[in-house]
Amino acid sequence: MDLSDQNIAPFIPAPSGAEFLADLLAAQAELATLEADPLAVLRALADRARQACGADVAVIEALSPVWRVASGGALPPVAELFPEPVRTALRDPDAPPLFIDDTELDPRAAALAIRRPGVRSLILVPLGGGDRVMGFLLVASSSSGAFDPLHVTSLQLLGVLLSAALRGAAEREERRVLEMVARDLPLAEVLEQLVVLVERQTSEAGACVLLVVQDGTIQPFGANLRPHLAEMVCRQPLSFTARLADRLPEGATAPRMIDIVADPAWEDLRDASRASGIEACWVTPIGGAGGERLGLAVAFTGHRREPTRAESVALCATARLAAIAIEHHQTTRQLAYLVRHDVLTGLPNRILFEDRLFQAMTLARRNRTTLALLAIDLDHFKQVNDTLGHQAGDALLRQFARRARTRLRESDTLARVGGDEFMLILPEVTDRSAADMVVRKLRDSIEEEPFELLGTARRVSASIGVALFPDDSDDPAGLQRFADGNMYRIKEQNHRLTAPAQISPSEQPAGPDTVLPIHC
Repeated sequence: MDLSDQNIAPFIPAPSGAEFLADLLAAQAELATLEADPLAVLRALADRARQACGADVAVIEALSPVWRVASGGALPPVAELFPEPVRTALRDPDAPPLFIDDTELDPRAAALAIRRPGVRSLILVPLGGGDRVMGFLLVASSSSGAFDPLHVTSLQLLGVLLSAALRGAAEREERRVLEMVARDLPLAEVLEQLVVLVERQTSEAGACVLLVVQDGTIQPFGANLRPHLAEMVCRQPLSFTARLADRLPEGATAPRMIDIVADPAWEDLRDASRASGIEACWVTPIGGAGGERLGLAVAFTGHRREPTRAESVALCATARLAAIAIEHHQTTRQLAYLVRHDVLTGLPNRILFEDRLFQAMTLARRNRTTLALLAIDLDHFKQVNDTLGHQAGDALLRQFARRARTRLRESDTLARVGGDEFMLILPEVTDRSAADMVVRKLRDSIEEEPFELLGTARRVSASIGVALFPDDSDDPAGLQRFADGNMYRIKEQNHRLTAPAQISPSEQPAGPDTVLPIHC
């Protein structure tokens, strides 16, 4: 719509230098409250800019965060007003203000877009954020020659205040991501927020996606990626991310432009990309603290061009934040695993065992089914430790855990709850005879062949006690006591029947004739 056709505010003469200085001080005070109500504050500043220059319209357009306010009328976004050469120049955070006295005569306003709304003169001030453009301050008039160099200087001063405020707002958004990490929110939620952040900071990138390799699959994070393209990315083999990473120089941290139309890595995705209006992408590595590759930040664009300095900074910052989030997630998962598992055998420890037992008993009570709990203790384990050393004892525990798991169902839980003490939860057993059958399978797995302990073959046996829910006890502690009691009675009987064999540390390495029986 032509400015002359709009219901714009009446012309206001430019204030004096003293009045504008007072306006700047007032603007600084208003910017201090930006976080509370950003749009209201920016709208008030647009009013001040329009009044200071006697303009028809003033627009403040922030790219990160994305805010846009106008005073006195409306104009299209800055990216739609100017031809590509001008847009490219404006991406430089150190670019000077654009001062056009008459759009009919100035070649920089050759695009019909800027003339269509009836703009004859304008001042456009890039709002630099140190190393990237944070937005723009634009004043426009339907008359030629409406502004002079003093207006440019005045708007530059206001732009300095605005830039600082927007930089602070962007930093708060980055802090918000770190707060999400600190609160241990789901990784997907954090990475989706990061994608939103980088899309705000890369003006011409239509969508960004973080490709994170987890559990042997590619997981894309990016709400604005076309569903069809996102689905195809998910179906790509891991070699796809490897081929993208190969385009990056060794040790690179900066983004690299890849021409999707020509690059072989995108062969399977080329048609879907072009159908989505994507011609190129900027790939940034997400690197861990130890130098390992955690994933890639990929920003898509409809133009085959290198990212600007500002866009590169935004992508690098996003990659760093993504690395923090991913490593925190991995560390948290590792800690959670260690808290609930035995480090030596990888089996659930007592904490996880008691949780599993409570859940299994709750389910058995609800379904009126029988549950068996087995207490397992390796016989003469102390003798192995004392004569062959703790490394041999550790090897015995690891091998026992591996053998036992081969005889169990997926629904069973074998846990290490002490030095050589194990508990086994058997849900949905029919009766005591079914539990006894599992006991025989475990004895077979232990006794059918010797254990290889630091080059020496040793035969080992185990004492196993059984308790049934609800027959023997209907609470977790009682069931454990019953199973333990049965196990210790069996162990005592075995000790009375046989004396432990002696193990000589000087015995020869393992062989068919160097097997020492230790049995009940």
